Amino acid sequence: MRMGKVGYAQCVEEYVTAANVETRKDCRLFLVYIPRSKSVRKVPHLLMLSTKKMKEMEKIDGSTIVKEQKWNLETYTEDDAKQLGDYKIPWILFRDGYENGRRLYDKFNGRTCHQCRQKTLGLRTQCSRCKGSTGMLCGDCLYIRYGENIIEANENGKSWICPVCRGICNCSKCRNKKGLPPIPCIYSKALRNGYKSVAHYLIKTHIVSISGEGETTKKV
Repeated sequence: MRMGKVGYAQCVEEYVTAANVETRKDCRLFLVYIPRSKSVRKVPHLLMLSTKKMKEMEKIDGSTIVKEQKWNLETYTEDDAKQLGDYKIPWILFRDGYENGRRLYDKFNGRTCHQCRQKTLGLRTQCSRCKGSTGMLCGDCLYIRYGENIIEANENGKSWICPVCRGICNCSKCRNKKGLPPIPCIYSKALRNGYKSVAHYLIKTHIVSISGEGETTKKV
């Protein structure tokens, strides 16, 4: 494959297309640096590549342009499952902090949600333990990601503890600190599998218990 005017970006795209990955067992997540132009700095991109294609891509140029990102194994305990929240009344999505179907962004009066990082108008939670910005979540994120109603959480303000303080936060920043990859919003998948939120799905499908002999067994 000639590099010439084609550039790294198209070469990488062609290699990804040519990978024809049938299963994900032989695939890993790689951090690929693709210089878009001479005036733009190298921007990292996450791509799903097979191990075989990764080795081929290293041969495109003298220098290696693919760096494997190694993640920790995602596991949770029974104690983590006990930290999951619940709701009595379902929360109506995309209403609070919206007008005519659009989010109300306000850099002066808005408050940033720890989960989605959006500074908008609307309700926010307040953690009774940290009492800081990490305990601020919007109603939609609290419901979709953790299966809790923000109105009920605020009514129990003196005892409500945020997901960060409970150790179950699944935002990209907190997951990165734990050595875990960022995840897209898999809310629809969680509902299809009978779980009320992303957190319920992640934790209950990755619980590891310690047996009497000290071995670990995974419950799915």
